[in-house]
Amino acid sequence: ITNEIIKNRISIVKTNEKGEPLANAKYGVYDLTTDKLVVMGTSDENGIIDFGLLPYGSYYIKEIEAPKGYMLSSDETKFSVTEETSQKQVFNVTDKEIPQTNIESGISILLAVFSLLSCALFVSIVTLNIKSKRYLKQN
Repeated sequence: ITNEIIKNRISIVKTNEKGEPLANAKYGVYDLTTDKLVVMGTSDENGIIDFGLLPYGSYYIKEIEAPKGYMLSSDETKFSVTEETSQKQVFNVTDKEIPQTNIESGISILLAVFSLLSCALFVSIVTLNIKSKRYLKQN
């Protein structure tokens, strides 16, 4: 009889909503009972994080840092390493882009409003000038 430590290889495949791989996402694997960080990893250019072999136990995966331009996920994916689980577990995780606030559009709108107000002011000045000239001619 031999005692063999049960271990599984744990990986994440990180993509955006279009299915494109995302690099630079930081994830941690935490012990489910103690909430202690067991291992941390960062996704490569293919969106893959390989946490290596984890021993028998219950865990959860949580995003620590999202890639630039993407929202940090608050999801926690729970999993276990047991006799029944396969030797490799792969979790597919999708990040959502941060909605872009279009500053250029806001500036364009402000410039358009400013231009309209400037035109209105110019027309008002010209109209007042014409009226004042008529008034002076009459008096």
